[in-house]
Amino acid sequence: MGDVSRGMANGADERVQLFLRTLTDMFQHPNFEKSLEFFIASFSRERDDLGQWRAYADNGRGFATGVAPRLFRVVDQPAEGMLPEFAGPVVYDLAQALGRQGEALDEAVKVFIEAVEANAEIVSEPAVGIAFMQALARETLAAPIIWNCLTSKHPAYAHEREVRLVIMGTPEKLSPHVKTRLRGSEIVPYIAHSMPLRERYHIAEIVVGPAAPAGAERDLRTMLKSLGITEEFPISRSGIPYRAS
Repeated sequence: MGDVSRGMANGADERVQLFLRTLTDMFQHPNFEKSLEFFIASFSRERDDLGQWRAYADNGRGFATGVAPRLFRVVDQPAEGMLPEFAGPVVYDLAQALGRQGEALDEAVKVFIEAVEANAEIVSEPAVGIAFMQALARETLAAPIIWNCLTSKHPAYAHEREVRLVIMGTPEKLSPHVKTRLRGSEIVPYIAHSMPLRERYHIAEIVVGPAAPAGAERDLRTMLKSLGITEEFPISRSGIPYRAS
């Protein structure tokens, strides 16, 4: 974001330069972590990828569950007690990532200028103006900029074809929903999210890892029945020739 913001500030009037500096400062890590938090669940549109079998599925011995698209349906107004959430694909192309961040900043500047011109007398006082810019950035403009940051990734990871489900908000709004669990010796905060895979038609298929033992397909079907999942959906083995070391 910093590079895009500095590029836009070149040649802009003082109000826009100050606003862009305020935005950039807000997104510095020490300031950012105090005002916003986010939680991410990662999925993939690639059903059979060697790198992901190695990294996320017990070195090819695990399973990949294909879930129905309806589980990623996001509503405009969450139900009472539920947090707002966002779902979308990750961008791996640098030019595309910078381009959409530029579009978000362009729109932010337009909103800022309109608000300033409509409230010129109020924001003319420096103390009021700075507070106004910070509030405007935090409450109305941060979400699309943060979304772009959270869904951009280095091109080396493009093979993952990742989709992210994101929950974000102020620490005050999120803290009542945050729980913790142990991962090894590490305490990991998380927000529980419903993923009702046992409901009918919510599992589209399951792919067995390329290094899973013989008979894993049969054993998996038996386990699913013990969990009350009796519907018929494809269970197939990865087509990648691979043996775990």
